Amino acid sequence: MLPWHHKPIAKRALRLCGAALLGLAGGVTDRLFHRFHGHPPAPAQLARQLSELGLCTLDWLLLVAGMLLLVVGPGLWRQVPLPGHWASRAA
Repeated sequence: MLPWHHKPIAKRALRLCGAALLGLAGGVTDRLFHRFHGHPPAPAQLARQLSELGLCTLDWLLLVAGMLLLVVGPGLWRQVPLPGHWASRAA
């Protein structure tokens, strides 16, 4: 029996989820663009700076996760062989 990520529907679903995450990242990027360039600069406030930092962090996470799923897809769950000197060590 094939693992779940080798099935054709799972491969398509993973890549579709990646594209959806990139679409969400585009929306967050648009929101950030209008927030930074839409109005004259406001006085520095800690709450505003933290919300902008949070949006930037969310945008970065969405971009990274979306690209991983879109480009690599099911390859994220591929087994990677370990060299002998790492495999023989006791945990």
